[in-house]
Amino acid sequence: MSWVAHQNITFRFIQPGKPQQNAYIERYNRTVRYNWLGQHLFSSLDELQGFVE
Repeated sequence: MSWVAHQNITFRFIQPGKPQQNAYIERYNRTVRYNWLGQHLFSSLDELQGFVE
């Protein structure tokens, strides 16, 4: 959180169960989940993180 505070960034969370409040991010998350991550089987979180990066 210190980097965020240093950059003067504030978090603004959407209400649970209300994805329409931030449709662009929700669409991106769906694209990543289904198109990128759904095509591979990962054996560990480290392997997944390496793929994403």
